[in-house]
Amino acid sequence: MRQVTGIHREKPGRLELRFQKFGKGPPGTLVVAASKAASEQLERRSQRLQFSKVLRRWLLRMEPQWKLLQISSEPMTAQSLSGRYTRAVQVRGNRAWAVMGVGEHEDRTGVDGILTFGLIWLDWLRMSSPNRVLEGLKLFVPRGQGETTARRIRWLNPEAGRWEIYEMGEDSVPLKVEDAGNLSTRVVELRQQVPLNPETAAMMKRVEEIDPAVKVLVSPGGEMMWAVRGLKFARQAGRKVVFGVERAETALEERTEGDLMRLAGQLVRVRKAGAAEAGHPLYRLQSERWMQSMIVEDPETIHPELVKGALHEQVLVEAGLERGQVDLLGVNRQGRLVILELKAGEDIHLPLQALDYWMTIRRHQERGDFERLGYFREQEMSPEPPLILLVSPGLQFHAKVDTVLKYLSLEIRVERVGLNEQWRERLQVVFRLRGGQPADR
Repeated sequence: MRQVTGIHREKPGRLELRFQKFGKGPPGTLVVAASKAASEQLERRSQRLQFSKVLRRWLLRMEPQWKLLQISSEPMTAQSLSGRYTRAVQVRGNRAWAVMGVGEHEDRTGVDGILTFGLIWLDWLRMSSPNRVLEGLKLFVPRGQGETTARRIRWLNPEAGRWEIYEMGEDSVPLKVEDAGNLSTRVVELRQQVPLNPETAAMMKRVEEIDPAVKVLVSPGGEMMWAVRGLKFARQAGRKVVFGVERAETALEERTEGDLMRLAGQLVRVRKAGAAEAGHPLYRLQSERWMQSMIVEDPETIHPELVKGALHEQVLVEAGLERGQVDLLGVNRQGRLVILELKAGEDIHLPLQALDYWMTIRRHQERGDFERLGYFREQEMSPEPPLILLVSPGLQFHAKVDTVLKYLSLEIRVERVGLNEQWRERLQVVFRLRGGQPADR
């Protein structure tokens, strides 16, 4: 992602390199120096080394007939493999398994991210060891934390490998993947809008007249929201309104109307393409929502089959205790559901985040819940599985996204839509790729 252009400064124990990021941005300096790790970093590394020893014992005890070729928790930066996971290879003759484990000292985000890095590890082993038959991937997670990964594994391509997950406790027992997925899920019902009281409605009308960039949105729950290029600055609360950016909210009343007008005016001035204040926090805040607002206005630019006016924003989905919001949920001209997941920056976990939404949406589609909950009443729905569109500036797709995508079930159709870097000025698609098709970098 960056090109080293020269040496800026050099002295014992320290090297400063000049670099230029591809595609955009000013030059910068990369410092390579002797380690001055904080005590908590050293403690974390010690925990990871200890877990590597524990995993080694588990593997040798479980399958003593298999030779443990290597085991390490050192990061492999070139392959995007994180140091929070322990990697290993089990070998028997010319057969082998890729192994990856994570200890209970890591947070839940780290545990749930193991499948992404496990697939990257498996793929790298297959490329670097062509004479071995890599049968599949074994994952080891702390006791009681394997549910998310097990649900995801059900939707990997069985022809691409064998997939096993173990929970580590007093004894290591495979988590029965066929039992995972019996999770209570919910999609929020579309509700009728509750009207504002007359005084509040009149004040909000004056706000809307400030500039055409001030948009009125209606959430699936029936509440109105006001936004400037995706950044919400006011929302309905019952029959009244509260305003503010992110957590700082104030009740709208006659004495605070002026504050709201000034906030809306500032957003209109700052939050636009080519703004003189492009470094302002309000310009950079919630870039994905800015992109989302542009797609809602012109969805055919992203995909010619998308239906304008049939896109629902921020659809709330729940799976067990986990809650998430699908950026955009729509249908194409054939009535097929389309899940749009948007990213303005790099995210190596993008494919599996989209998969989580796909699993929930697909489940409710098969039950006929979208028709019952009031979605897409003007369209005849297709029974085909949802299509996933991953939308991001072309240079911001992580290099390993295509690696993860090629291991998904063939039932899951995914398209990557790469946008121009100056997308705030005008949306333009620079490439479209299907599944794990590699990008031309």
